Amino acid sequence: MTGMKACVMARKVSCLLGWVVWLGPASVALAATPFDVAPFALPLPEGNGLMWEDPREIHRVAVHFKAAPPSPDKLRLEYWGSWWPGRHLPKDREPGGADMGWMELGNWWKYGWRVADAEARAEGNTVTFTFRPVNAKEFPDLKNYPATFRYTLKVRVASDQPLPAIEKIEAFTDSTLAPRAVRLAFAQPPAGKGSAPAWRAPVGAPPTGSELQAFGLRITAFNGRLDSIEPLASDRFRLRLQAVVNPDPNTFDRTLVTVRRGTDVFTFKVDDLDSGPLFLPHLGVAVLPDTDSRDYAAVAADIKARGAKTLYERVAAMPEQTWHGAWEGIPRKKSDIYFVLGLDGGRQRFRLNSDGSIEFRTNDRYLQARSGQDTPRLALEKPTVLLRFALPARPAHRTLQEETLPICITTRPRHAPPGLGKANSAVALCAAGAPGPPHAPRRDPAHLHHHLGNQRGAHPPGGVCHRARRLGSPS
Repeated sequence: MTGMKACVMARKVSCLLGWVVWLGPASVALAATPFDVAPFALPLPEGNGLMWEDPREIHRVAVHFKAAPPSPDKLRLEYWGSWWPGRHLPKDREPGGADMGWMELGNWWKYGWRVADAEARAEGNTVTFTFRPVNAKEFPDLKNYPATFRYTLKVRVASDQPLPAIEKIEAFTDSTLAPRAVRLAFAQPPAGKGSAPAWRAPVGAPPTGSELQAFGLRITAFNGRLDSIEPLASDRFRLRLQAVVNPDPNTFDRTLVTVRRGTDVFTFKVDDLDSGPLFLPHLGVAVLPDTDSRDYAAVAADIKARGAKTLYERVAAMPEQTWHGAWEGIPRKKSDIYFVLGLDGGRQRFRLNSDGSIEFRTNDRYLQARSGQDTPRLALEKPTVLLRFALPARPAHRTLQEETLPICITTRPRHAPPGLGKANSAVALCAAGAPGPPHAPRRDPAHLHHHLGNQRGAHPPGGVCHRARRLGSPS
């Protein structure tokens, strides 16, 4: 077996969900079936809905009422809002590097309910909702994104009329379930009856379910369904299950299997087996594709022969991270940032741009909302104030004095401005009045000092000093 993966994230975890559901019939169809994510949701606290721990791409919702519901035109399907669809993940690749930045996928509290532009169809006591393109009515300004699904953490059904009790809700994504088989190979046989017959899901149970206990093992599946487990030897077992299939690399519909043997617990993602076996020597177990018939000893021998190391071993061999090492490892920006100069407790903020210009009066709305001594002076001139000094656009070097004080010292290149060989400048923010604890009403001026040297290397007898007038001062 090539491409062996010598490690897996293994940890002692609690149940993925707070309840246990029974399993469906063992005689499952071999064809892929639509994936219902409702069994892996939490009930909405206010009722009539579901909520997930991760956002799901919902394509169809079926609500089964215990009695006759109102007509479909009296019902509405609502979903919890987020940055979607204005911001959305690609469906053909995983975001890499900084091409997406930090992207919030949503949360349970910040946003609100949206009424979905959906078509409702009734059949008996069941109403099925399918979505129209999200930019047809809900977001008409959104171009080139006619998504016929809703990416959300919550869904609910609502009406202006009283609703009968809901028997269950089904929520289908674009994923499907397909049969898979994996092998569990242990260094020592689990405590249990290894000669017992194969365990199969009980016939007549609901079609969704995710837990079994047999052969000294307790196994649960999240985003999937367990079908059977059979012993191949006292230390080897074949686990058959229905696992999620989806080409979208960013979907949260991935099947996770958790195996408990006594106090040992580990979880693996079924899709990881596509890259080879998973080896967990600290737990004495290997997880293999069904096509790999080796036992634990054979896997361990192959790992040792190839000199492969587990993830824990590779991390332990790495040197400890240091502050300087982390700092040097930060990618440098392609453009120059600006410095914000301000004093603790002060109201004024000055923006020092990379070209040496000073910009302020960009926060008038905050100064007006919290009135101070400077507030009446804001009306003397219009914001924003910008002071330019015809310096080179990019500095050669910039630093804050003592790396903490609001004093920025900048060195300019030799070739500019015309007639000057070198230019040093300093911008300092100083508190007005007597020293002591800062007070919010005070006015803090910015002081600019430019020291210019000529091309012959003879420095002028004194520097050129500019003092920016106080914020709001008439002169």
